[in-house]
Amino acid sequence: MQESLCDSIFPSYRYTMKTLIVLLCAAICVRAQVTGTDPPDGSCLCMNANGVNVRDSGCGNIIGTANAGECYVYSGNKVSCELNGTPYEYFEVTFGSAMGWMAGDYMDLSDDSMCQPDSPYDPRPGNCGSVSIVTRSEWNARDPLWTIPPLPNIPVTMAFIHHTVTPHCYNEADCITQVRGIQNYHMDSNGWPDIAYNFLVGEDGQAYEGRGWNKEGAHTYGYNDV
Repeated sequence: MQESLCDSIFPSYRYTMKTLIVLLCAAICVRAQVTGTDPPDGSCLCMNANGVNVRDSGCGNIIGTANAGECYVYSGNKVSCELNGTPYEYFEVTFGSAMGWMAGDYMDLSDDSMCQPDSPYDPRPGNCGSVSIVTRSEWNARDPLWTIPPLPNIPVTMAFIHHTVTPHCYNEADCITQVRGIQNYHMDSNGWPDIAYNFLVGEDGQAYEGRGWNKEGAHTYGYNDV
């Protein structure tokens, strides 16, 4: 049974190879976990495992999960605590629109570029690189009829794509007309408080803000709050 990457690269009969090769193997197998270190404020910490719990405080309540390859900006705060008898160091990071705490065992100190807003490793809401987003005020959206609840978990665990079954739009003016028509239909005919979708994508290549990043949608019955 293989215990490490080194076992798979260099079987036992090769352990007499030159010291240089042994050192190379050791370097490959070291994980740069942040536990036991003091990264500077604003450091970029990237996940090295999937399904890592994100908590509202060190060893506190779970508010979400993070996965391998996602990167977060460190606030400079950390705390030591125990969960079920196991000691951990928790590091506070920017998590969506709030702050979250994650165990350093599952985070590596990474290059700051991986936490830039246009980085594919940055999972923060609003990270869409060069995508142009037309805001609600820009398409003259109506105010919601009543308060729409926030999404309970950010980042969300699922995404749903729908076809609006409306005419094509190839420029901003036509797309705004379509988006306003959809909002009017959802509010006036369906009796909903606002347009159902969080975002809409026009054939002009732009995204149009509906309910936005953090609000519960009205698009997929039974799954609007995931």
